[in-house]
Amino acid sequence: MGMNIGLLIDSTSDITKEMIDKLNVVVVDAPVLMDGKTIFGLHLSSNDFHQMVDKAKKFPSTSQPSPKQFLEGYEKLIAKGCTDIVSVHLASKLSGTINSAHLAQSMLEDRVNIHIIDSNTASIAYLACCIYTRKLLDADIPIVEIITRVESFGDSLDGYFSVGSLDNLVRGGRLSRPRYLLGKLLNLKPVLILSSGVIKSFKKVRGAQKSRDFTYKYALKNLKEDDEFNFIIAHVGIPKIADHYYNRVKTDYPKSQGHIQEIGPAISVHSGRKSLMMVAFKYPEI
Repeated sequence: MGMNIGLLIDSTSDITKEMIDKLNVVVVDAPVLMDGKTIFGLHLSSNDFHQMVDKAKKFPSTSQPSPKQFLEGYEKLIAKGCTDIVSVHLASKLSGTINSAHLAQSMLEDRVNIHIIDSNTASIAYLACCIYTRKLLDADIPIVEIITRVESFGDSLDGYFSVGSLDNLVRGGRLSRPRYLLGKLLNLKPVLILSSGVIKSFKKVRGAQKSRDFTYKYALKNLKEDDEFNFIIAHVGIPKIADHYYNRVKTDYPKSQGHIQEIGPAISVHSGRKSLMMVAFKYPEI
C-alpha cells in the first residue's frame, strides 16, 4: 500500500480560505485571548477583528494552539486515510507552537507518521513555505528531503513590513512608553524585518508613506527587472495602498507573479491597523 500524505499548518501563516482549498491543507487556528474569551480568527476579516480589539477592555494577547487542537487536526487527516502527515509551523524562535505539535505527535505515534517542520519564519513568508511544501509533495519528493528543503527555504526568506501605528506595539508591551511617545512626537514609523525566525527593527523613518516605500525597496532589493519571481503583499485595512504596491511590482518587474491578502489576527494584533508587509522570493527548482 502506498503512502497517503496529508499536510497540516497553523493560522499564523495568514492563509486565506481560497488558499486552504487550493493547497488541500488542514489548518490549526492560533487563538487570541481577549477579555477572558478565546477568539479564533482564521475566518475573521481584519476589519472585524480590529473592531473587537478597539472595544476590548484589556489589550488582547496571543497564544500557541493547544496539543488538543493539533490532535483534532491530525485526526482529520487520519480519517482521510493518511499514513503520513507533514506538519509545517511558525518559527520556533517566535512561539512554542511546535512544542504543541510534538506533544500531539507523541500521542499518535502508533497510528500515523508525523513529520514536523520548523518554517523558520511567520505570516506570509511562512505561507510561501506552505505553498512550497505542497509543490514538493505533489512532485513526490521524499519526506526526509522535503523537511530539509522547506526549513532551508524558510530560513532564506526576508519579509519586510511597515507598522501603521505604534499604538498596538506599546499596548502589547513590545515598545516602551518613552520610545512610543518620542515616536509619536517625531511621526516615526518603524520598518521591521522578519528574518531567520526573528522579528526586529530594520529602519525608522518619518511618515507612513516613506516606511511603506522602504518596505517595497528592501523586499525587492536583490531582484532585477527581468527576473521571474513570486511575491505576496499583505495588509491590515488598506486595500487601495496594497493595490498601489502590487501594481508597482507588476510595472517594475513584469515577469513577477503575486497576490494581495490580509494579515491575520495572530500577527496583526501586534502590528495594528494600516500595516503593510511584503515578501518576494524564487521557489527553488524541484
